[in-house]
Amino acid sequence: MRKLSIILAIIALLLIGQTAQLQITGRVDRVIDGDTIDILDSASTRFRIRLDGIDAPESNQQYGKESTKKLSVLTLGKDVRILSSGRDRYGRFIGRIYINNVDINLEMVKNGCAWHYKQYSKDEALAEAEIAPRNRN
Repeated sequence: MRKLSIILAIIALLLIGQTAQLQITGRVDRVIDGDTIDILDSASTRFRIRLDGIDAPESNQQYGKESTKKLSVLTLGKDVRILSSGRDRYGRFIGRIYINNVDINLEMVKNGCAWHYKQYSKDEALAEAEIAPRNRN
């Protein structure tokens, strides 16, 4: 019985750890491309953020410059709140970006500058948001 209790406690801790989100606040210092930014917090600590649930063309790919420019217009020099679910294999924080409660990840998809990254996200709002830009083309 004791072993079962320990196993259940470990499972509960793992599940809690998976749903816990880290909140990071700061100012966008640099836009790397259409789905990655750098922010500086109040202590001038730099955080690299990979936008959660979306993917965008790399800067050197077709529409990459347009995607990077849109993310720059939306975020560069602005105060942001990041809800991060963890880090990716490159050490970047994976997060949802908010400016005054506006979901920037969602805005990038709505504007046709990124797409829903279905391989890593089941977010229905992102999936629906990419339909309208696809139909415009």
